[in-house]
Formats: sequence, structure tokens, C-alpha cells
Amino acid sequence: MDVKTEWDETLFGRFQDRIMQKKRNGERNEWEVWANNKSVSANLRVKSMDDKKDRGKIKKSELMQMLKAQDYKCAISGRELGPSESTPDHIEPISRGGLNTIENIQILDSSINRAKGSMNNDEFLGMCCEIVNHLKKKEYCYDGFPSGATIDSSPKELTHGFYGVIDVKSCYTLKEFAQRTGLKRDAIRSARNQGLRVIYKHNRGYVRGQDWVEYLETVDGCDA
Repeated sequence: MDVKTEWDETLFGRFQDRIMQKKRNGERNEWEVWANNKSVSANLRVKSMDDKKDRGKIKKSELMQMLKAQDYKCAISGRELGPSESTPDHIEPISRGGLNTIENIQILDSSINRAKGSMNNDEFLGMCCEIVNHLKKKEYCYDGFPSGATIDSSPKELTHGFYGVIDVKSCYTLKEFAQRTGLKRDAIRSARNQGLRVIYKHNRGYVRGQDWVEYLETVDGCDA
């Protein structure tokens, strides 16, 4: 390697390091702006309450520390957090006497926070469990089959997936098929090994609804 090439590679390496540092600084700055805005708005909200009780204050630095402690993930769902879809949540709601201190704060995905509303964690998680149990027992069984269906039901009854409908006349990408049936990657791989037909076109896999029904009929016949 000549001196010029070595020098060029050194400059390129330094350039890449600067780009990555700027990116990290940008992300950190976005979170710092987020933490500042959220702490200010939370403190103002508490200050404006009619009861005028001293419920405490949260600091920008405390929110930043909590983000790191949560590994930048939603405290309830585990979703990855970003500045635009994250919000501090009072574990015991302020409206029900909760304090505005970092000990009563968790950082949630904004959609999770909206769903939680004025409930505390126990109430919210209890409601989520009720919903899941209702769907399993009343509308869907665990494997994503419709109301009244079990693993022993006729395959023609099993055309509804947990997240949507499998139309026997339609064709689905593997990703959409997985979403509609609720099947994980390993379960789909197992089904393919047992005869589920997957069509590949332009390096993309597809499953026809008719092939899914025929596969279920085959499995049902084997179990009979």
C-alpha cells in the first residue's frame, strides 16, 4: 500500500467517524428536545390543576435517564421508541391523585398511552387480559380460528385468521399470509414441510387461499 492510498483510507475513515458522530448527536439532540418539551408540559399541566396541591416536578435529565434505563423501549409493550411516538405516562394518573415525580413515571409508546387513558397499570393490563381472553374464547381460539372453531373443526370453517380473512380465491404474500393467520415463521415452515404450497415469483413467496384450505383438509384427514 503506497502512502497516498494509506492517507486516503485514513481520511475516509475519519470522514465516516464524523458522519456517525453527527448522526448520534442528532438523535441525542432530538431526544433532549423531546425530554425538555415533555417535562415542561407535564409540569404545566399539574400546575394548572384546580386543587393546587404540590405534586412535584419532573426534570428533563430524569426523563433522559429513564429512557436509557428502559433501553428506549415502551415500558408496557416493549416497542422501540422514537421521539415522535413516545410520551411520559403517570403510572398512577394525576387525575386520581398520582404524583408528578419520576418514581411515578414510565415512558410509553403514544398509542399505548392513549389506550391506557386514566387507568393505572394494573387496571390497564387487566383490561388487556380480558380482551385477549374474550377473543380466544368467544370470537377466536388461540390459533386464530373463528368463533366456535377448534383444531378439530372442519377446514372450511378455518378460513378466518386472527388478523383478517383468508379468501380461497385470493393470493397473499408470505408476510400478509402470516399476519392474517397469526402464524409465526416456524409454524409456516412446518406447514410447508407438511405440504402447504408456496408459489415463488420474482423471488417473492405467495400462498393461495385455496392451497391453504387444501392443506388444512390434508392435515385434518391425517389427524382423523
